[in-house]
Amino acid sequence: MRMVQGGTSLETGVYSLVGNGELPRSPLPPLRLFPPYQVISQVPPEDGLWVGKGMVRDVLPYTMVDVYHWSDTPSDFPAVTLENSHLKAVFLPTCGGRLWKFYDKDRRQDLFYENPFFRPSCLGICDAWAAGGGEFNFGVRGHDASTLQPLFTDVLQDEDGTPVLRFYEYHRIRGITYQRDFFLPENSRFLFHRVRVVNPRDEDTFFYYWANIAVKEMPRQRIVVPADTTYVNYSLADGKDSLTKNPLPICREGFDATIPVNHATARDNFFNLESRERPYELVAYEDGEGVVLASTRRLQGRKLFAWGMSNGGRHWQQHLLGTDQRSYVEIQAGVCKTQAECMPMPAHAVWEWLEAYGGLTVRPECVFGEWQEARREAREALDQALPQEALEELLERTRLSVALRKGKRLFAGPGWGALENLRRQLAGESLLEPQLDFGETGEEQAPWRSLLEGRGFPCPEEDWLAPSYMVQPEFCRMLEKEEQTPSGARNWFLLAHRGIQAIHQGDFSLAEKEFRASLACRESTLGHYGLACALRLLGRREECMTSTEAALRLHPENISLVKEGFRIFREMEAWKSILSLYETLLPESVRAYPMVRFLYAYAMAGDGAWRKAEEIIQEKAVRELPDIREGETTFSEIYLLIRQREAEEKGLPFDPLAVPLPPQYDFRPSQDTTQDTTKS
Repeated sequence: MRMVQGGTSLETGVYSLVGNGELPRSPLPPLRLFPPYQVISQVPPEDGLWVGKGMVRDVLPYTMVDVYHWSDTPSDFPAVTLENSHLKAVFLPTCGGRLWKFYDKDRRQDLFYENPFFRPSCLGICDAWAAGGGEFNFGVRGHDASTLQPLFTDVLQDEDGTPVLRFYEYHRIRGITYQRDFFLPENSRFLFHRVRVVNPRDEDTFFYYWANIAVKEMPRQRIVVPADTTYVNYSLADGKDSLTKNPLPICREGFDATIPVNHATARDNFFNLESRERPYELVAYEDGEGVVLASTRRLQGRKLFAWGMSNGGRHWQQHLLGTDQRSYVEIQAGVCKTQAECMPMPAHAVWEWLEAYGGLTVRPECVFGEWQEARREAREALDQALPQEALEELLERTRLSVALRKGKRLFAGPGWGALENLRRQLAGESLLEPQLDFGETGEEQAPWRSLLEGRGFPCPEEDWLAPSYMVQPEFCRMLEKEEQTPSGARNWFLLAHRGIQAIHQGDFSLAEKEFRASLACRESTLGHYGLACALRLLGRREECMTSTEAALRLHPENISLVKEGFRIFREMEAWKSILSLYETLLPESVRAYPMVRFLYAYAMAGDGAWRKAEEIIQEKAVRELPDIREGETTFSEIYLLIRQREAEEKGLPFDPLAVPLPPQYDFRPSQDTTQDTTKS
């Protein structure tokens, strides 16, 4: 498809990246709850932050995207390109509408960091996330549930014929709709991103939004924002974070925090924008060329994330980008001032804002000089290139000419918005936004559509991992009223789903009761796995391990299940259980999966076979380990465990603090360690 208006075009096609774009969702409910978000706020109350508010303990009803198969061969991804005489923007609709490439034709350079590799890794709230380009996160804290999943994608035109690219979705946790309209007017040196979020419910909800933009990291580079203070997260020894207000540009440690390469360790700087100033964030490079993120005033948050110059931070960059790629940092914009908070969104509220991305030329001697002079230079250059009044007027004008117009479908998303519209129709409530076509329900929604339409909840005759899960209150109430099949028997599948909902609601004893009732009707993987998770949360170790093994024996070919089961055993130091099941139960394809093999090596080290464990962690596939989670220290833990077992075997004393950690096992971005910065 190709649309052309004046000097602007919109065209569909494919975009080639090195990697495998197939990312199936796990069939398991995500019952390994997140640790409670613990942050000690040392910010003055008058700053008005919502620290710790609106956090969630799990990602239900979403499921995880947790099986990775990295590839060294190119794959074609569906793509949509917006282009005019100055800019070219390439979007990937099946990867959360990611803005993967943003190229400035006048400067002959990429404005955003373009990653040539598609290397999903475990950094998102639903596991898989990929580095590079521009990402847009809605609803709850973290990288979005749909970050690498298909979004509804439409095309339409502004009143002057300018092509508009729209992404939209129904957010299942918050019960809101969001739409993202991108347009690139003829001769514009800025790409515009218009966002509309609607809470259609009668209840208030919490809301979160952060745009996340990757830009190249350079030895001489400065971040300029209209702020003299910043909020910084510091990791504490007990697993909590401390949110502290720091001065800018010189932070309390004595270095200039606006220079990304000054950061020894990974760090979030949430800039405290001054309310009287227009909101923007500029990345300025040595030659005076830069990238700017400007917006209307609803986006009051700006952030710099740097991986830091430690071994762990550099290793994470190689892990996400490939060893020969230049490093990157992130600039971000959000509705709140920090990512430690969500903002209350009233019932039936409509929030809209406009973002603008583009290149900006400034005088290097000014932006790299005294801080107030740098701010003045950035503000004056931006005001000349794109006045704030023009942004505000464009937001207002495009409400009717863009935001409320219906588009033409390019790509479909999942059928959850359609299911919610059906629920609303049957309940006599108004439907979701009329300009957003959520299509029809599909296989994943079938059990819940059957429940809505009074045909009961399915009761499979065989062991069956569910296609989907639901924790929305209206559906929970429906399941509470249902219990029997049409023949009068108890429904094992329904009871298992009630157990899942009980864990989500924090009632672990009720969850145990529901899962046991389900298993009394029929033995199932869902029943055993759910019971294992409930027992783990209740602290009943031996019973948990028994149920975990029972689940694994029913579906040993399922990688998601094996990973979760082995993680439970590792947590309980049940080394022999891992060793026995790996060697006698798992098919070869599962045994060869890198994370499964890594957990097997961990069990070997724990059981004393440290030489074999060390051989396994030296294997290329295991060293790459896409599944390792951001902040996870299992690589350093297994290496120290191997050295401890070696010392025990040789009768030598062991001091973990005296053991140097090889760089290939160091994923500790918060550790201040020395490294080689030549690739930066």
